[in-house]
Amino acid sequence: MKSFKYCRKVRCLTRRARQILQAGRGRRRPVRRAIYAAIVIGCGGCSSDPPSPDARPATSSVQTPAESVAEGFILRTGEGEVLQNGIVVKASPATGTLGSILVEQTFPRGGGTALHLHEQGDELFYVVSGRGTATLGDSTNEIGPGDVIFVPRNAVHRIGNLNSDEPLRVVFFMDSPELVEEFRAIHERVTSEPDRPITNEERAAISERIGGGRAVR
Repeated sequence: MKSFKYCRKVRCLTRRARQILQAGRGRRRPVRRAIYAAIVIGCGGCSSDPPSPDARPATSSVQTPAESVAEGFILRTGEGEVLQNGIVVKASPATGTLGSILVEQTFPRGGGTALHLHEQGDELFYVVSGRGTATLGDSTNEIGPGDVIFVPRNAVHRIGNLNSDEPLRVVFFMDSPELVEEFRAIHERVTSEPDRPITNEERAAISERIGGGRAVR
């Protein structure tokens, strides 16, 4: 039953990727690479099955993948680099990629990102569980399990869980590493000074220094 669910999810992701590619023919080649990399790397993190009893818990350090980096790697359920704000880094240059990142993020009720954009690359989201909203430019739409959100470079967007008691869990992919470096810098600031909440101005300064994203007011 578990393998059947996995295969069905792979087929679903592949079908969605083809739909996105057909709709975006003529766009930059990195979009095509991003879609298929998200499918190949992200399926393991998108499983709807509960973690197995022997699955290792996620930790806040970069985990050594089960397979050698030269041949690729397999990241097991519960593995990853745990950071602030419900972020778990699943793949990044620290684990052997050539610049691409795959990140899982969980938003509680009322949680979400600020309106922002990325100048360094396109972004792809896959909704694993929960319900929320995705704002793309001037349009806001409800999102739920199985939905894919494509955000082009420089497009203003926001992802959030606004009305649901169930956490919204998404996986997102980018073909550039700056956003993960920004997450790590914020995590380091928050954990090094736990008694002093980080301000929006500090977040903006970190983002501007690293280039992960730019807030839109």
